[in-house]
Amino acid sequence: MADDAVIGQFAVLFIVDAAGITAGPGCDQVDATTVRCGAPGQVTNVVANLGDGTDRLEVLNSLHAVVDGGSGSDTITTAGGNDRITVRDGAPGDVVQSCGAGFDVVRADAGDTVASNCELRSPF
Repeated sequence: MADDAVIGQFAVLFIVDAAGITAGPGCDQVDATTVRCGAPGQVTNVVANLGDGTDRLEVLNSLHAVVDGGSGSDTITTAGGNDRITVRDGAPGDVVQSCGAGFDVVRADAGDTVASNCELRSPF
């Protein structure tokens, strides 16, 4: 299943996933596709496990992001923070479009595309 998820912080941090999302610790379920997590300054990191399928994740704010793309051809963009992104699934086709500011580590397969602003690119 393909997912498009967006993480953005305004007065509070909202996470929206059209395919459905479940609130984790410290977050409240708004509806089947949206969770709300804390006020600005209270939320400093986010963990996203995208699972299988062709997924797209955009982290719009400078949060420390830990992202596991899972299987499938995924597209990931982060805005800042010290990110840890894994798109290693044994197949080419994943794209890390941008890592933003911070010191970022991306683990990817040969044939994946990783932006030049991701400071450390390595296999497992």
